[in-house]
Amino acid sequence: MKPLVCQQKILWAGANRGREVLQTELAEVSAIVDKIVVYENHDVTAWDAESINLLESGEVDWIGLSSPSIARNFDRLLTQKAREQIGKTIRLVSISPVTTQAATEIGLKIDAEAEEYHWEGIFAAILKQESSI
Repeated sequence: MKPLVCQQKILWAGANRGREVLQTELAEVSAIVDKIVVYENHDVTAWDAESINLLESGEVDWIGLSSPSIARNFDRLLTQKAREQIGKTIRLVSISPVTTQAATEIGLKIDAEAEEYHWEGIFAAILKQESSI
């Protein structure tokens, strides 16, 4: 069977960074894909005192991680005291296997993973985990 060939020119609207899976796959079938940046992601350099206090005190039950870059930046910003709460009083939920893999690679323990890759899936994963305890 002959592979699909696409001679279409596609302008892909997206962020200044992130995964480029679809762009790569389209290019592999001969589509001409150009990217136009429509929004930009910028990392924060520190959390505010209130957020740090919540994390360090363990007053948070769950933290949702919705992308690999969010998992990496979350880890980068954790204070040692907040890091000690992860897996004890604070549990982590991931939006997808890709996010779980990134978190695991940097040493974050994921307690639940969404089966459907959106916020409702994250909520369902938390509820499923809570009901199994």
